Amino acid sequence: MVGVLDLFSSNGLASGLALTASMAGRPAFELQFANLQNTLIDRLNKQITELNNSGGNRVDAFLLLERSRLTYLEAALGNFRGEVARAYNSLDSVSGDLDDLQGLLGAAATDPSDFDALLRKLNQTIDLTKVIDGTVIGVLTPDGVADLKENGVVRVQRDGEWVKVTSYADFADAAEASAAVNDAITRVAQSFSVMEVKADLAASAHDTAAKDLTAIKMQIEAVKAEDSADKAQEIQELQDQYAVLLKSLSIAFEGSQSMAEQMAKQMFLPPDMEKGSVINMFT
Repeated sequence: MVGVLDLFSSNGLASGLALTASMAGRPAFELQFANLQNTLIDRLNKQITELNNSGGNRVDAFLLLERSRLTYLEAALGNFRGEVARAYNSLDSVSGDLDDLQGLLGAAATDPSDFDALLRKLNQTIDLTKVIDGTVIGVLTPDGVADLKENGVVRVQRDGEWVKVTSYADFADAAEASAAVNDAITRVAQSFSVMEVKADLAASAHDTAAKDLTAIKMQIEAVKAEDSADKAQEIQELQDQYAVLLKSLSIAFEGSQSMAEQMAKQMFLPPDMEKGSVINMFT
């Protein structure tokens, strides 16, 4: 006769086998999960690399062209500004020497050595002064430097042609010497006035170009930063998607594993009888 207890005599073994089978699935899943995780990470890294290398630069072509133009213009204006400043200083020096030269006219008639030395000095100064092209800022008015270099700071007219004076001996008399020096003072003053205008225009144009260039660069950097932020957001979204996928797979496995263990216990383990029940009397 088969008793009630005989119905559960094989439950320990069956339950153990069921639980063992269930537990044996964990290492296999973890191996598969690790392989899948590595595959997904490789795929994610590839997508991130492609995204970073993508030509998603939204900087307007106009901004790039304007940056190039202003970069060249700023450099040209900076160079022009420097040339104007040097020419300005040269004319200032020549102007001072002419005033001193005028003061030497009286003594030059008997001893021209000081006069001639100062005349050589100012002629050397003007010879080293560069003729400046004002096209870069649209100033085409001659500043007189070319004429001073070609015909001399102090000059006299011979046979209808201007002749550069290199010593006091080149003058016909004291009156011609005085007239020539006065004429030189007037011409240098006029040239100096034009050079002052060029200096002011050069400084203003250079400052404006520098400010415009800075503004363009800031716009370009702003667009690049926006592009970078967009890429970072896309990368973060990709990472979140892969993380959710891996987490979902892990949760699904843990759920199915727990369910399998619970089913094994319910199917093969004897019911938990309260003390005093009829079946409990046989345990």
